[in-house]
Amino acid sequence: FKGRRVTFNLQSENKELAAKKACDIYLSLHSQGWPETIAKYRPDAEAEIRSPTVGEFIAEVSEHTNVTRNTLVTYVRKFRFLVASIAKVKSSRSKFAPGSKEQTEYQAKVDAVELATLTPAKINSWKKQYIKKAGDDMDAKRSRCVTVNSIIRNSKCLFTPEVLVFVASEYKGLRTVSSKYGEKKLKGRL
Repeated sequence: FKGRRVTFNLQSENKELAAKKACDIYLSLHSQGWPETIAKYRPDAEAEIRSPTVGEFIAEVSEHTNVTRNTLVTYVRKFRFLVASIAKVKSSRSKFAPGSKEQTEYQAKVDAVELATLTPAKINSWKKQYIKKAGDDMDAKRSRCVTVNSIIRNSKCLFTPEVLVFVASEYKGLRTVSSKYGEKKLKGRL
């Protein structure tokens, strides 16, 4: 309803009772909207989890990571490039001028993108399109493959269990994360 999808447990094995309750929910949505309907028919539902933005995530990682500043700058630059490419954030060459208005606007647009928009399917699609731009030139294809792999590898470094422990409050529905050093409780705010 209105671009949103929510499931409701009808709590009945009786088809007629379940159909009546589904009808009541539908009518409530039309007459009262989402908040009232959810409060009435899903009172025990958890508050919806909002996906953090790229900017919020980068700020948290920057605060809690133990990698060197230069390494972090590289990871963040490549991650922002990946996000901008997937989210189709328009930019110009002047975005590279440090402190310029264009750079600030570009970064603000990229930082406003929600992390939930970065799905594996979208990343794979971007990867294929990026490599495809090389055309039939094998050297250009190889170069683009190396670039894509570098961008993805550097971006993934921001999502390692060692970093997520201090950044995330929940990961894949869990409040702990496993690494080669064992299981750790998540301590983050996102």
